[in-house]
Amino acid sequence: MAAWAAEPLVTRHGEIRSFHLDDGSVVTLDTDSRLDVALTDNARIVKLARGRARLQIATDIRPFRILAGSGQVTTTQASIDIGYDSEGLIGLTLSDGAAVIAPAGQTSHKSVIRQLPAATPLAYRADDAALRLGARSSDFGDSDWPSGWAEYRTIRLDQLVAAANRYAAVPIIIKDPAIARLEASGRFRISQTDTFVRRLAQLFELAVERRADGIYLEQR
Repeated sequence: MAAWAAEPLVTRHGEIRSFHLDDGSVVTLDTDSRLDVALTDNARIVKLARGRARLQIATDIRPFRILAGSGQVTTTQASIDIGYDSEGLIGLTLSDGAAVIAPAGQTSHKSVIRQLPAATPLAYRADDAALRLGARSSDFGDSDWPSGWAEYRTIRLDQLVAAANRYAAVPIIIKDPAIARLEASGRFRISQTDTFVRRLAQLFELAVERRADGIYLEQR
């Protein structure tokens, strides 16, 4: 446990950043994220304390363990997205390689170890000791998030704004329920607040009012 005293990997609000680990792995952290890292002679262990991470794990004879809430993912080589969502769930997707998941903190003879299916978004409650896996919510559903972009077939405007507010220095605010219920589709640069707001204003002919407490979107 003393290994957790090592310097954590942290991103500030609005920041998306990649880090290179000593074993050759690459970690990309989303906004407001923290990953504690411990690389020892026998194991590679990371703990996601908050936010979201993409781990491109380099091949190594040492197992690579990802701790997040009540779950522990183990692999030797893989590419995995994992993160906390707004509903108290941890979502994860294995996009490359192979990995297994088991309840964290249990010895091997007690653990229920399951193989992670490829390219299948899954989720579990952060506090669920039984580690019941289910379908993942849409909060972290976009595979292109490290670029700061998000693409949607159809999404309500209030949900789209909520995604952009994860990066905004001051919140984007919609007070009119009629505007909130509008639906959008396409690709949006949600990590760049000014660009995002300009596009919404053009698409839906909205007025933008900037105040000290937020950016307000209203009917013209």
